[in-house]
Amino acid sequence: MNLEFFIAKRITSKDSTSKSLSFLIIKITTIAIALSIATMIISVAIVIGFKREIEQKLSNFVGNILITKYTSNQSFELSPIPLDTSVLNTIKSVPGVRYVQVFAIKPGLVKHKNFIQGVVLKGIWTDFNWRYFEKYLTRGQKIQLNPQKRSKQVIISEELARMMDYKLGDKLFMFFVQNPPRLRQFKISGIYNTGLVDFDKIYILTDIRQIQKLNGWTDSTGFMISGYEVFVDRFKNIDNVAQLLKQKVSFGLDTTKPKLKVQTIKELYPDIFDWLTLVDMNVYVILSIMIVIALINMTTGLLIIILERASFIGILKAMGFTNRSIKRIFIFNSWFILRQGLLWGNVLAILFIFLQKYLHIIPLNPEIYYVKYVPVSFNVYYWLIINIVTILVTLIFMILPATIATKIDPVKVIKFE
Repeated sequence: MNLEFFIAKRITSKDSTSKSLSFLIIKITTIAIALSIATMIISVAIVIGFKREIEQKLSNFVGNILITKYTSNQSFELSPIPLDTSVLNTIKSVPGVRYVQVFAIKPGLVKHKNFIQGVVLKGIWTDFNWRYFEKYLTRGQKIQLNPQKRSKQVIISEELARMMDYKLGDKLFMFFVQNPPRLRQFKISGIYNTGLVDFDKIYILTDIRQIQKLNGWTDSTGFMISGYEVFVDRFKNIDNVAQLLKQKVSFGLDTTKPKLKVQTIKELYPDIFDWLTLVDMNVYVILSIMIVIALINMTTGLLIIILERASFIGILKAMGFTNRSIKRIFIFNSWFILRQGLLWGNVLAILFIFLQKYLHIIPLNPEIYYVKYVPVSFNVYYWLIINIVTILVTLIFMILPATIATKIDPVKVIKFE
């Protein structure tokens, strides 16, 4: 066994320090490091969880990328475009595109008893991917889309059902402000809850042909839609996929086809993603603070151990130990303390992440945070990075206090003793 390693291990052992001040200091330092590393791991897990949860909810509800007719109109009423098989195939051929579905939307009013609420009726077709949406369906069933018969079923949110006092199976009356004004009766076949309150309270799903009939999109003009919802393989590639789609389907120079606009959900909902970016910045601040706290505690603990072991250091130097060997002893000493702190910090962090993921012990207000509880996601890559960076930074900074041990004069120390 390496001699410096053996001496360092003896210095930090319980038998060697149990009756000294350094025993208490080692315990305090270990606890501080454990709390610091646990805070860093948990903070990153929460941020990753938040981003993934909100990105997934938004994507499942409106897609990752929307392709609609280019217009200066900023209202919910989008200009129609014909369903074009060639456009659909072009979109599907773009690398990174996982799935495409068509949609149509129309704003209207819902009246029930003494309540009136502005809503958006979203029409879906047989290509609607229920796998993305079905997990948010809390009651009832999905809309039965029969190509031969237009469905009057609708799916509303729990938020709208609570606001308007609707129940599963109730009739829902919608008013549409147009010329002439229209009234339509639907039947509530399902109730969903995404947790995105701002979306839930206004969006109602129905058969796309209901919107086609309301808007007078006749068979002679083709199967008319409001646009295409595009889902990508990996969210981080959304901007690259959007750029490729702009190059292939914009049709800016082809006057025979409508000019299409390609927008990512980051462009459509910038407030949400700006908020997520701000959360990222907060985590960087937390990580910096926690590393500084760990360094301060390690430095303080090591200095106290060095001062308490001054006579021992003097004896070692009198026996012929070099400054390099003395420094190595206290670097090893730092590693033993750091190792204990890392072990308990990781155990604490992983335990919290497990409990929060499956028991949801910390709730949140969905009207503010878009989720009912703090979402967490354990990422092995970031977990390794946090541990490795903490080890490297801490041990590098421990070189300075370890160097102080080499300045001790053995003659003065032994004489003083």
